[in-house]
Amino acid sequence: MTLPGRRKSSDSGPASPKRKIHESKTEYGRDPAKAMDHLRQFLISAAGSVLRAWVEYLDENNDQRISKTEFSQGMRKLGYTGDVFRLFSVLDGDESAELTLDEIDMKQATLWRNFRMFAVAAFKSAEELIQKCADWSADITPEMASVQKDRPKAFHLTREEFCTGIRKCGWKHSVSDLNWVYDALEDKDDNLLRPSSLSWLATEYARRQKKQEAKIRSKKWQVLRMRQEASPQDKHRHFKTFKAFLRKKHGNLIRGWRQALSQTDSMVLSKLHFMKAAARLGFAKESRDLWKSLDKDDSGSASIDELDPRSAESLAHFKAWVNSQFGGVREAFKAIDSDHTRFITCAEFTAALQRFGFQRPTKQLFSHLDKDGSNKIVIDDVLFLDSWNPLPFLLAPPNFKAMAEIKKLILVRTGQYMKAWRRLLDKDATNRCNWYEFKTTCHILGYTGDIAGAWRAFDDDLSGYISLRQIDEESDMVLSNFRRWCIAEFGSVRSAFAVFDSDCSGSLSFQEFRAACRVYGYDGSPRTLFSALDVDQQGTLTLKEVVFLDDWEIDAEDEFEDGHRTGLAAASKVGLQIGARSTISKLTDDPVRARRVA
Repeated sequence: MTLPGRRKSSDSGPASPKRKIHESKTEYGRDPAKAMDHLRQFLISAAGSVLRAWVEYLDENNDQRISKTEFSQGMRKLGYTGDVFRLFSVLDGDESAELTLDEIDMKQATLWRNFRMFAVAAFKSAEELIQKCADWSADITPEMASVQKDRPKAFHLTREEFCTGIRKCGWKHSVSDLNWVYDALEDKDDNLLRPSSLSWLATEYARRQKKQEAKIRSKKWQVLRMRQEASPQDKHRHFKTFKAFLRKKHGNLIRGWRQALSQTDSMVLSKLHFMKAAARLGFAKESRDLWKSLDKDDSGSASIDELDPRSAESLAHFKAWVNSQFGGVREAFKAIDSDHTRFITCAEFTAALQRFGFQRPTKQLFSHLDKDGSNKIVIDDVLFLDSWNPLPFLLAPPNFKAMAEIKKLILVRTGQYMKAWRRLLDKDATNRCNWYEFKTTCHILGYTGDIAGAWRAFDDDLSGYISLRQIDEESDMVLSNFRRWCIAEFGSVRSAFAVFDSDCSGSLSFQEFRAACRVYGYDGSPRTLFSALDVDQQGTLTLKEVVFLDDWEIDAEDEFEDGHRTGLAAASKVGLQIGARSTISKLTDDPVRARRVA
């Protein structure tokens, strides 16, 4: 079959020594952006595309990075006559002594990563890729191929066979992307694709096997760990189950606390009393985990706001209003019980509170005060309010100015949000900071302003905790994305680190970390990720500095929002790269892309 737009022989292959590339004389000074644009133009002119130059001449060992030596050798093979080492030094802005395809051309880097990940998932070898694509192109399905043992063996593919076969094997991206890949891999002498051009697939398959082995090790480690102690995720799940049980049995959490947990109607509970109550309710096995979820500050006691902060806020405002309006609970009860029946119905309660000017909702408040669920309140139902001292943040309005002051103070005292988060706010590495941890951190930082108001500004949904997202949204998105990727690819962050640390040194330099991220398919920014993890800025990462991510507690809806934000960020990033390359669009469109399979 004759494909349209074949290039003339003079257009194929890199520049020969007799035909030096004129772009080598282009002046770019010390501007990295101009130098990168200069490099892209040269690679397109010399090899036809950035991706082909990268695969065939620069990254010959497929480790997804090139050193200064590899860069120099590849550029010389391509016919570059300029100062290679000067160009490399300008491009190496982070002084990592290496370059990646992402830094040269983000769009082609994403394409190459997508194709490598697809190929290693669909094929075990280069020969299998060639044969399956040839079979599909000839309308031979895998079922037919399994019985047609005498079918001809394929040794190469045409562009049409490659594009057709890859699409039928499950490729979800565009055909134009496949044409880019084919251009990068084909033999320029006869425009055919052979197994020799797919030697990188063996390396990728070996890496895939390492991932699988890491997942197996991770599962074994998690089983062993669960025998010793429940994971933070399991503790959180047990706590949600426990609260659901209390709601179903008692109507609401406040009544559940008062009836099932605190027999003395105290709003503070000791560990011993809670453990006994949990056992009576059928949660003896989970009681230790439940207590740890309640008593996060390890004080030995837990208060009602740790079980149900939203309802505790309602009670706290009612108590404050009662004391201000009547001077105490007994006086308030007498005033509301206008018919002197010694009990108050829900209708009486609502009418009286409206008459006396209480501005908050009353129906749910009534159910919290109605201890036995009889639809009426007696004096004994409300006396507990006199002895209860609500925590300050339950009565404080959000103070965004105080929140900004604390964030500024964190940067002044620690230099970065992540350091304060890891060292002060989230010492137990759960990605959750409670009120007590927050208050202690403010005292350590020397903040004397409105701590309660600042907390309410951070904890705007009154969930009872704040996460890294409220302190440093960018780092939270980067770390959540990396954690999600590690679990999907390796089973855990711990297993991912073990694979990354190929020399078993116990630490990773930035170069090692970035290389591992690239070869195993992480599509985020290794530099941003490394900076977020390296809170001490030592230039290396140890297992201790990354494994805390395994213990992060992330709700399902937070996972969804993280994924949504990550997708938007990735789309924006690709869009910026496309805009940056608009100045060389003519070079990319002609003549290489003239011959494409529709």
